Amino acid sequence: MLVDGSNGEICAAFEALAASRATGEPLSPYFPSRDHCLRTYHFVYKPSFAQQYHFSFDDAYRQPIKKFEKLYEGPDAIERWRAAASTVPRLNALNLDYPCWGGIFTCWIPGCQRPNSNSGYRTLIDEMGLPLYTFKGFYWYIGIDTPMAAGEAHQDAENNDRVAPSFIA
Repeated sequence: MLVDGSNGEICAAFEALAASRATGEPLSPYFPSRDHCLRTYHFVYKPSFAQQYHFSFDDAYRQPIKKFEKLYEGPDAIERWRAAASTVPRLNALNLDYPCWGGIFTCWIPGCQRPNSNSGYRTLIDEMGLPLYTFKGFYWYIGIDTPMAAGEAHQDAENNDRVAPSFIA
């Protein structure tokens, strides 16, 4: 998430979630179907931030944020954030299948790792040029070693064609 260093307010956050291919709405990752994909969202919390940096403001699916850890603070925080935000449409165009239960049952089988929500975090951190940060208290990082670009695009069943952390600013 991006935090305004002058007042501590949350400006924006990224989320990588299971979503409906048909509607783009976030869904439960526990009961996926062929309709589910991995989708990256850029939620903007402050309308003034959206206006200043030309981001859309839609608070329909934002999650309340209760606590966060600082991953980076610097004069180029906004530029790094904007670089990651600019990749969201490209990542969503990958149209990756979301693995059942986030891949927890296949993560130990070589060659069966599939991108999941942690892969979204990993991909955005890479886009920002930051070292991967793992959070205290988490022991399983399923998908963290599988960037979204490593996934296979969803195959359209009808014609079998490819279908196309906290920052302080």
